[in-house]
Amino acid sequence: MSNLILLNLNNDAIKASLKETTNYISHEVVEVVSLASSTGSSELFCYRLLDIPYHLQNYGYTIKYAKDELGWKVVAYINEYETIYAESRLNWVSGIQVINSTQVVNNIIENRPSVQSGASNIVIWCQRFTNGTVRVGMGVLL
Repeated sequence: MSNLILLNLNNDAIKASLKETTNYISHEVVEVVSLASSTGSSELFCYRLLDIPYHLQNYGYTIKYAKDELGWKVVAYINEYETIYAESRLNWVSGIQVINSTQVVNNIIENRPSVQSGASNIVIWCQRFTNGTVRVGMGVLL
């Protein structure tokens, strides 16, 4: 019971921290997509190591991409209380492919449908192919 009371008292602070985290990740994703979309190179692969908190007020959290009627977004939620969450829209042109399955990308990244905050070497990545297709994902360095 005391844990629930404490959580209620810190709810706004935790949500604000989650929102700051999703805004940061969303910004990083849009930047690598912009780079891939505007490069003169026919093919490109890049990734960015994310600098995110290990936990928020002693709570672990999950990060993932999600899609709704408005498009793609980054979502983060507290593992123990999924109703405490934040999200940030990914504002980009249509046609970007979000990879939401577990797979190895370029032999250096394990893409995942979601990533736990305590994981080591969390990255977002982007890949552009010669036909102009752009893919993005999230995972960990192998």
